[in-house]
Amino acid sequence: TVDSPQQYILAIRTENFKEDEISLAQEIAQKLFLAIHPYLPAAGLAAPQIKISRSIFIYSYDRNPKHLEVAINPTFVPID
Repeated sequence: TVDSPQQYILAIRTENFKEDEISLAQEIAQKLFLAIHPYLPAAGLAAPQIKISRSIFIYSYDRNPKHLEVAINPTFVPID
């Protein structure tokens, strides 16, 4: 039984940011940087992992904290 939306947040589609929500995206990115800090070196962290259902994540291609980048409204196109 699911008692609250927080219990299944990783299973639902995230909400994209609109153009006028850049300050909100920056605020959430800051929360992601703070949340990942105790786990460094780490590959990345997505907003739903900290109970925010928005389309944003941070990542490092080599797990180096100096290389952490932010991805907002990411998409992908399968190549096969």
